[in-house]
Amino acid sequence: MSFARRIESRLERLFEGVSATVFGGKTERLDIENKILRAADLAMFDHPAGPSVPNRYRLFLHPENLPLLPDAATAADLERVITETAMDEGWRLNGPVSVTIVSDPAVPTRSIRCESETVPGPQEPWANLLGATGNVAYPVTHIRSLIGRDRDCDIQIMQADVSRHHAVLFARNQQAWIYDLGSSNGTRVNDIGITTTPVLVRPDDHLAIGGRRFTLKWAYRTQP
Repeated sequence: MSFARRIESRLERLFEGVSATVFGGKTERLDIENKILRAADLAMFDHPAGPSVPNRYRLFLHPENLPLLPDAATAADLERVITETAMDEGWRLNGPVSVTIVSDPAVPTRSIRCESETVPGPQEPWANLLGATGNVAYPVTHIRSLIGRDRDCDIQIMQADVSRHHAVLFARNQQAWIYDLGSSNGTRVNDIGITTTPVLVRPDDHLAIGGRRFTLKWAYRTQP
């Protein structure tokens, strides 16, 4: 399925039952959501952990096309759409999603202009890596998290048998995946070595990063 069709299907699901008057009947209900998701896709850039998209967006609309709902409520819906799409697509966000809606008479009616940028910031963990005792060893905050010994890693493991950039752990389609980055001492799932091809991480699977062993636990829901 193409990205455009996945966007359409996702928006239909997320906004099922939402009144078409959310945007005053002047701008089609899905126009703004489609615009901001396509802007995210077009602004995608490479990160050592994989495909990344901006996390801060400004939408410029003509005053006649502004939503009837308060900007804060509309922006919150858009932030949710971007965050959930990133989780489904496996896109990295370097900070929490922020959307601002701006009234701009210079924008033609029924048109939308979007600006985006990446602004690093703290995020809530979507999962936790648990140590041998069951305690949280590392929170996993980025949708695509770089694991290794280097200072630029999201999960920094300061052990000699861990490579500078060792592995990537990421979420996609409500599942967790991991792949190795050609590390010196390997990455294993249930004691089976993995390669640069992503491998599904199921509940209670054992992960080994060099000589460190972990299990992954979703932070905010029960994984299917």
